[in-house]
Amino acid sequence: MTLPVLQITPRFLPQIDGLGDYARLLAEHLRDSFGISSRFLVGDPQWSQLEKIGATPFQVEAVAARNADELFRRLQKTETVILHYVTYGYHPRGVPFWINRALRRWKTGQTGRRLIVVFHEVWASGPPWKSEFFTSLIQRRLVVELHRLADGVLTSTALMEGMLNKIQPGKTQLRPIPSAFPPMAAVGDRTFHRAGPIRVVAFGQEASRLLSIEVHEKLLRALHAAGLLSGVEVVGKGADDGATPSSDIQRLRSFLPAALVRAYRDVSPARGADLLQNADLFLSYYPSILACKSSALTAALAAGCVPVLPEARSPEPLREGSEILACDGSEAQIAAAVAVIRAGKLGAMGEAGWQWYGQNASWNAVTSAVADMLVRH
Repeated sequence: MTLPVLQITPRFLPQIDGLGDYARLLAEHLRDSFGISSRFLVGDPQWSQLEKIGATPFQVEAVAARNADELFRRLQKTETVILHYVTYGYHPRGVPFWINRALRRWKTGQTGRRLIVVFHEVWASGPPWKSEFFTSLIQRRLVVELHRLADGVLTSTALMEGMLNKIQPGKTQLRPIPSAFPPMAAVGDRTFHRAGPIRVVAFGQEASRLLSIEVHEKLLRALHAAGLLSGVEVVGKGADDGATPSSDIQRLRSFLPAALVRAYRDVSPARGADLLQNADLFLSYYPSILACKSSALTAALAAGCVPVLPEARSPEPLREGSEILACDGSEAQIAAAVAVIRAGKLGAMGEAGWQWYGQNASWNAVTSAVADMLVRH
């Protein structure tokens, strides 16, 4: 590969939103593991953040305008493109015709050019009184065209994989969103929980942490009443257990002793990984069908910490009772969760989750899949 891969992304640093930071981490792993270099094109002409992100080993530019001619001009000096596609990432109504037109023109009649599309989202849907109802068909048409143009396709959930496989069966690879934290290198790096009181962690953005605590409040109450809760750790930006506690801490203190609740704000990736490795249960509000889109959840798996979801109707490729636990707050499911903890089964589940992460969702698994798509002829 003589020229750097051009990664097109809706946004880039300093914003951390699972798009630009995902693309950057992918570039680092492609470079370090396969010697494949990248440069970036931000699909937002308003982006001008170079002075804020500081030194970077990658070339980062933004389009001057969102039109096909401008993008096609930018594509002329590259042989390979990785497009990070999000429905509303390149157009306010989710219909970025300019992306499709430029890529179609760039690929037409050019046998040496390769396009990899990472579908972070596909098309939206909604009731007749929502605009998504009217734009969904166009969005779907654009996704279908991109899928057919692509030489390789990646997506993060079984739901999206199924939708894309209806376009061209077998072309899409499923790879969950990897953890942004360093994973546990070996099983021996932590002592897995076997039985007795557990440590619980809520990790992510404040709104996500609060939702997770609200969803699992009944479980936390039951664990405390049963003497099975040794502490709840709230980890992430804005977490505060001081004089003006954050909303998630306030919620926890409304039904748990303050001594059981601790906050860790603005932690480094290494510290975040360490906190997860010392916890037994990770609270998640995500529906099971979207679990693999949560980098916070995969960070827990990478640390051997068992995620608990509000339900497990469609967790594939994760399995309830193996890598994840489900509790909807009902008496029956709370009793089942307590029984799992009392029986010391969280240890085996944590080990299973760590193994699953390494095989399916690690940066090594994702980067290997992308590298294979880049060099396959």
